[in-house]
Amino acid sequence: QGLHCKKTTETGMEFYQKETCKYDADACHAAISQSGFQAAQDFAVEVEGASGCLSYKEGPKKGLAFYGLGKGGAELRIKEEVTEKEDLPHYLQRVPGFGCPTDTDASPGVVLTQMEQ
Repeated sequence: QGLHCKKTTETGMEFYQKETCKYDADACHAAISQSGFQAAQDFAVEVEGASGCLSYKEGPKKGLAFYGLGKGGAELRIKEEVTEKEDLPHYLQRVPGFGCPTDTDASPGVVLTQMEQ
């Protein structure tokens, strides 16, 4: 999903390096491109109770995705600024691939994990 880079060492061991998680509008555009949604004309907007990379799951805008800005119209910087899935309005859903792959992977920095062959 673009968040993990495969590296092979001289010994043939494979490692996956996690990039720093990003929650800005550019990261949302990338997630939209990868997931097959279409970006809404009004892409970066403030929506009451909804921040992050989101798409409409019903209604006339179904399938359109947008970037829900944070408080004061600011871009999001950390996971805690993204509205939790269960707190989203019923007509919205998260776009897959935005931020970190899982909530537990949300710590910033680089993590190396050896993968068994």
